[in-house]
Amino acid sequence: MMSKRLAVILAFVLLALAQPSAAGSEGVLTPAVWRALDAFRPEHRYLMARIAWCESRFDPAVVGAVGEQGIFQVRAIYWGEVPSDMLGQAEQAARIVEVHGTWPWSMRDGCEGWR
Repeated sequence: MMSKRLAVILAFVLLALAQPSAAGSEGVLTPAVWRALDAFRPEHRYLMARIAWCESRFDPAVVGAVGEQGIFQVRAIYWGEVPSDMLGQAEQAARIVEVHGTWPWSMRDGCEGWR
């Protein structure tokens, strides 16, 4: 029979595992995602949030079919090494937007549902 103390510890562990990650990999705008979006000019934040959700559901560890990386699915071959952390990825994407606008990203079908 399980002790009461062990049952409480197990309950806390299961609760912690059920929570969305701080990185927002569940597609939720967490505080970490909001901080990352601060890398953009105010007029770009909404669109870039939509792009990040569409490309990765805010998961900084996601890798695309042809090597795109991070929450914005940046291709290192074109834009340089992609940082592993969400803030670094947002700063890299903000530099791309400042120079090239948002043309490097396309809002593919199925991404219209983000609000």
